[in-house]
Amino acid sequence: MSTGAEVPRDRLHLLRITIEALSPLSFGSGDVLTVERRHRTGDAMESRRADVTALVRDCNGLPVIPGATLQGRLRHLYDAEYGDAETRILFGYAEGTKGDAGRLFAGFAAVHDQDDHALTGLVTDATRIKKDPILRALRQDEPLRRDHVALNARHVADGRKKFDRRAVPIGTRFSTEFALWGTEAEASEDKAALARIVRLFGHPAFRIGGGGHHGYGRVVVRRCSYACLGLDNTAALRRLRTQEPSVSLAENIVPEIDAFGRAVTMKLRLTPINPWRIGGHGHYLTENTHGTRLADGGTVSKTGAGLREEREAADVATILREPVIAWANGKAELRETTQTSAFEPRLPNGVAFSVPGSAIKGPLVHRALFHWNRLRSDIDGMIDVETWLKLDVAEQAEAMKKLADRPLELGYLFGTAKERAGDAGRAGCAFFNDGAVADVQAVQAMDHIVIDRFSGGVFPGLLYVEEVLAGGSVETTITMLPPPREAGGTDWPANIRDAFLLALRDLCSGQLAIGAKSLGFCTGDIVAWTGADDLKSPWETAWLALAGATPGKAGA
Repeated sequence: MSTGAEVPRDRLHLLRITIEALSPLSFGSGDVLTVERRHRTGDAMESRRADVTALVRDCNGLPVIPGATLQGRLRHLYDAEYGDAETRILFGYAEGTKGDAGRLFAGFAAVHDQDDHALTGLVTDATRIKKDPILRALRQDEPLRRDHVALNARHVADGRKKFDRRAVPIGTRFSTEFALWGTEAEASEDKAALARIVRLFGHPAFRIGGGGHHGYGRVVVRRCSYACLGLDNTAALRRLRTQEPSVSLAENIVPEIDAFGRAVTMKLRLTPINPWRIGGHGHYLTENTHGTRLADGGTVSKTGAGLREEREAADVATILREPVIAWANGKAELRETTQTSAFEPRLPNGVAFSVPGSAIKGPLVHRALFHWNRLRSDIDGMIDVETWLKLDVAEQAEAMKKLADRPLELGYLFGTAKERAGDAGRAGCAFFNDGAVADVQAVQAMDHIVIDRFSGGVFPGLLYVEEVLAGGSVETTITMLPPPREAGGTDWPANIRDAFLLALRDLCSGQLAIGAKSLGFCTGDIVAWTGADDLKSPWETAWLALAGATPGKAGA
């Protein structure tokens, strides 16, 4: 692909893409939004205000994906797949006083209404958004909210490192345009470059917005079309520029399905062996029951005395059930968690119980760090009982912090946060997708009360209910890209691979829980591997060796 600097670029290559969210999309604007959070203190309810990061929105108050978000992610992947020279020509570059704006232009991605039309421009009809259930839901301050918490060396909440993310739900559709100006001589090369852009939307590392390494940002291309026009065709150009980006162009493009062989993907299937829960904010399911709600909406006993009275929502710790947008015959339906007490956990047929990728990544990364430290010979005996008792409180805290800090080697795989000025944060090479939940049998309410640690008695008024799931299974995928160039760029070292697979073995053998408290212990296995044989073989061989080993002995 030449730069085309000598010949006027008089041909417009236009690409229109409609994408659909396979997991929640979280793209923050940087603006601070003040929201109200309700908490129970004793017998009273308190309202507290919290500052959160708002989603990027258009002039109508609807979520929109900036073109820079798309272009930045595509540039990174294009460089990795096709090289720096072509990337500079297509996306531009800036190096000191030298630079080029590039030839590819990405537009803002506009959200779709219930009739599958992208909404562009200012809506002057005030009732248009109010009458559309999809747009009305997406216009809310928090269309979807997930809580997150950092884990410390003891696998509990790390101080005040608790935060949440706003996102748009699964099924949300957006449409955007990519424009590429070129010459007639370069027409075939430019069309091929746009085809490669479409292909990158299926790359395992393509995520939109924040949180891409732990579940957010996955999309699928639903429609893709292309047109090429000369500047002399003014009528056609004017017509195209007035159309919404969800309207198909002359030539439909079928996205190329490519496994991107440099990535290794494992499919993980887990079966909880005890009740389990991932906390959420939806409506509780066990009202007016003996404490159990069945999958069909029924209860263990629908008649007789002793039925629970309807509780105040703040007294119930609910399960993560998130709204989804389901599409059929070009129409969208919003399925919210408050519509029914019955539940159907399979997408897209109903409101799903959700297992965020972060709920799987957090425990695994924490346990992988434990195994990394355990297998390193230079810390043998560092924290035995005798040594530990000789340390004062400050020295104990420093020793624990040293073991809790993620080393550079694991940072290449899992990423590291930039918490302080001067820290070198980096994105990891492992992507944890949200888990798909199936075959849940029931939701059970478990009563709890807070105990006074001084007297051993109960705190009056601090009775609450925690809903848990009974039965079911969770299926998810984890994708590992090759190490970055500074870490070798070919295959992962055995010590990093072993630390991660030992953590996976603990998860699949009931020694590591996902979700809340002491719930969520599972059995499971890796049921499928995909990727190039030379890359997946070391992972698969090591896993098979560990899976048949005695817990606590493998890899030691």
